[in-house]
Amino acid sequence: MHQTNPFQSERLEYRGYDPAQHDDFFATMQREPLALVSSSASVLRPVAAKAIEESRTELLEKSLLFVIVCQRDPDPTKTTPIGIVSLSASDPDMAHHRCASLAIDIARDEQGRGYGGEVLQWVLAWAFEKAGLHRVELEYLGWNERVRPLYERAGFVEEGRRRSCYFKDGRWWDEVSMGILEDEWKARSQTAGQS
Repeated sequence: MHQTNPFQSERLEYRGYDPAQHDDFFATMQREPLALVSSSASVLRPVAAKAIEESRTELLEKSLLFVIVCQRDPDPTKTTPIGIVSLSASDPDMAHHRCASLAIDIARDEQGRGYGGEVLQWVLAWAFEKAGLHRVELEYLGWNERVRPLYERAGFVEEGRRRSCYFKDGRWWDEVSMGILEDEWKARSQTAGQS
């Protein structure tokens, strides 16, 4: 986490959702065909405006964290959004377990530049240092196996899988669950000299 600004990392800035600045970007990300193909188990179809609004409302109202990932610029009035990251809050009667589910989406044109790893480092530091979480978890769909090494480099370990639970492109696919605990993250951070 950046020493003087907790909402920055080396190349990125994490901004609260501002409808005037981010509505178009959010809608574009929700409609991105590659994201729909790689991370949605729903029937593939164009995304309606109502579904985008419902998704945005749910993220704003129910997330522990929902930020737009932007490239840093020396001019604070300039922002270039490149992604979205969120941590879903537990239901109120489960909050004492201090666990949240992670979702990350980097714009297609910005993938392959190391931003995903940088976002994961930042969001895990925020989750464990600022939000007091004990555990962060995520799921990915078997046809999107290319994300696994990214999550493993961040310290996530496979915790289980729902075998053959989704049918896509003529075959059955698993859903893979991964997680990282606060102690695991701290040990990795100390080893890397980040703590």
